[in-house]
Amino acid sequence: MNRARLLLLLSFLLSSCMTERVQPVHEYPDVPKQSTYLVKKVEYDEHGRPLFTARLSSRPGAAGDRFAIVHAVNDRPVRSYDIAIVEHQKADMARPLEVVYEWTGRGFEGGQAIASGILPSGTYSGKEAAAFLVVKAAPVIIGSVTGFVVGVLSSIPETAIELKRVVVNARETVIGYTEYRYDEKGRIRTMKLFPPVGRAEELVRTEFFYTGERDTPDRTEVTSAVENKVRVIR
Repeated sequence: MNRARLLLLLSFLLSSCMTERVQPVHEYPDVPKQSTYLVKKVEYDEHGRPLFTARLSSRPGAAGDRFAIVHAVNDRPVRSYDIAIVEHQKADMARPLEVVYEWTGRGFEGGQAIASGILPSGTYSGKEAAAFLVVKAAPVIIGSVTGFVVGVLSSIPETAIELKRVVVNARETVIGYTEYRYDEKGRIRTMKLFPPVGRAEELVRTEFFYTGERDTPDRTEVTSAVENKVRVIR
């Protein structure tokens, strides 16, 4: 094989790896058993516990698609990243994403739409616009839907520096991420939903309460910081 063909083959292999990359940065470098996988979305059981059953064999790429990257340690999900695919021409400062989180009775489910009018008129740098969304415009409570709205600038992949390594191209936008914590018996104890900004405050905190050795929670409390509201699942 001549040099030109070899370089062409290497280029193809590298581009293929990037297209299907799902591995976020390892958050636990001393733990050997780490893995990542894709799911269509994170669902919930009757106790509000997360389910990761709708696995995907390939990374979605069509505009409007949603999926989640799940990072697991010792086979337990510790973080999931919600990703939206946005048309490049729509990803601009005037029309950022709105992520609408609705209460389902078991947990919050997010859906996205292109919004307009979130940012006031004027020219903004990436940092200024991201700061405006975090402090001024998002999250915003909406009265017509049970839940809340978070604004996401789809045109600024560095909104959260540590999160941009999760995406593989400019059309992928991190719209939120969730952290999962467990007790000494391996039972899930807390979930925390965050917006896609660096060092953000949690939007939703879910706590699971157990009695004795029981594997199922007696009570689940879901605290929405945006709405200043606590919902209980029994």
